[in-house]
Amino acid sequence: MGASYHKQRLVYSDLLHPELYGGQKCLIIDTELEIKNPCMFQYLMNFVKSNNLKMTKVCDIDEEKLGA
Repeated sequence: MGASYHKQRLVYSDLLHPELYGGQKCLIIDTELEIKNPCMFQYLMNFVKSNNLKMTKVCDIDEEKLGA
């Protein structure tokens, strides 16, 4: 999966991208990834678990918190 830049932000795919959200560094994962690429989704879930990372389900993104 190659990375590109869109609006000066690093973008890996429409379903997966790093972000600063509410002052926290995070990786935003669209729930469609589980359907469209189950292997990648499972890899990410295993990475989260093995590295003891926090994971939060956010249903609606508050645009004001992006980049802040």
